Amino acid sequence: MIEMLLKDVLEQKGISKYRLALLCGLPYRTVCNYYSNDVQMLNKDHLVKFCEILDCDLSDLVVYRKEDKTDI
Repeated sequence: MIEMLLKDVLEQKGISKYRLALLCGLPYRTVCNYYSNDVQMLNKDHLVKFCEILDCDLSDLVVYRKEDKTDI
């Protein structure tokens, strides 16, 4: 499972979702979807903008977690 950590990074940097949307030139709703980990497909251009604006690495924004197969 891919998990977005944008919420954590924004909190650490003291930047609001609205401010990030303005700085990136993205719709507020798009930033909110990444923030709430509610994206179906990751957009490379969005991730690059987030990394540039937030001065972070991709690994700060996205993490892969193995799903627990015991429930199957």
